[in-house]
Amino acid sequence: MSRKIEKIFNRLRKQIQSPDLISRIVSHSYSLNLGEYRKWLVESEVIHSEECTPHKFVSIIKYDEEYYIVLPEAIEDNRAFSRNVITNALSSEMLLRENPGLIAFLWSQLHCYENAYIDEEALAYKIFSQPPGTSLEVADLKEYYTAFEIWKLDATILKVSENYLKKEFWVQTCYSIYGCLLCEYPDMLSLKFNNADVIGEIKTILDIYGDLISIPILKGLTATNWEHCFLEFYRCIERLYGFPVMKSIIEAITSDNDLTIDIDLLVKNNEKIYNVRPNEENALIALLSHTECENQVNDFTTICSITSEENKVRNVAKRIYNRRNSIAHWRHALEDETLEVNEVLVGKLCEIINELYQIYNPYLRNI
Repeated sequence: MSRKIEKIFNRLRKQIQSPDLISRIVSHSYSLNLGEYRKWLVESEVIHSEECTPHKFVSIIKYDEEYYIVLPEAIEDNRAFSRNVITNALSSEMLLRENPGLIAFLWSQLHCYENAYIDEEALAYKIFSQPPGTSLEVADLKEYYTAFEIWKLDATILKVSENYLKKEFWVQTCYSIYGCLLCEYPDMLSLKFNNADVIGEIKTILDIYGDLISIPILKGLTATNWEHCFLEFYRCIERLYGFPVMKSIIEAITSDNDLTIDIDLLVKNNEKIYNVRPNEENALIALLSHTECENQVNDFTTICSITSEENKVRNVAKRIYNRRNSIAHWRHALEDETLEVNEVLVGKLCEIINELYQIYNPYLRNI
């Protein structure tokens, strides 16, 4: 019997704790009928496994120079879902739901897919009361493991990235593809997204910038309240705080193609505004001052009931930043109750994220 299969049954055996049930175990020696898929059990390799949300693990598996992703949800239909707007990350013809060799490999190598709520008595009688040497089917064991789907990753996802051998690439891939799955099936989420445009905006962000900000986006998407969702999405904006400084330096240097420019003076002028590490509120004002964000700023003036056109961007940034602080630091006494955090507010924040990452994408590194 394969050591990997032996490991599966040994782990299952340890889940039986009741002495009377232990005494009824006939044998520890069983096998699985894998047929033509046995090579998958022997030759597969775990590349990465990531707990993207509590008790929800996404894993990357390699077999025969191909890569596969394990998503911790049971999907009722077979349709693939796009991760990238240019090319699908998932090969639509390869949903490996019925590959017993790969399923057995996952059970043998990763504890995270074990079901914590098994029926001990059923396990003892259905499995360990069988005659020694019995060859069981993978389907006989499925109830003792959590549900998952396995998709083949399209080769193009690796060809477009030189970083696919790095751990960071696989971490972001796990978060972004799982996030796209949840956008495709929003009923799986705790928050109820009633506006398809909002979930579409989130999906677009994951499609284009998933290799940069998929972690906070997924955490916000799977939040249990709108305040937590808002805070996680806001982290995407926080990542850009320092970029107006660097962008202004780059533009000043390249505008005249004069490398003799007084860099020291330029930095000092920026430091007066941003205090070396940018003042967070001032940095947010700088980001929202881009003309690309004008529509969203105007929308926020309505949401925030700002009537004055004077210092409009500053006033909007201040309201957003104060609301962010009241959530992050539990400053209930300072909360502005008129700025309700809901799907509308989160949707507008996503629009801002999308606009800003279009501007700063050339300056960002995903790894």
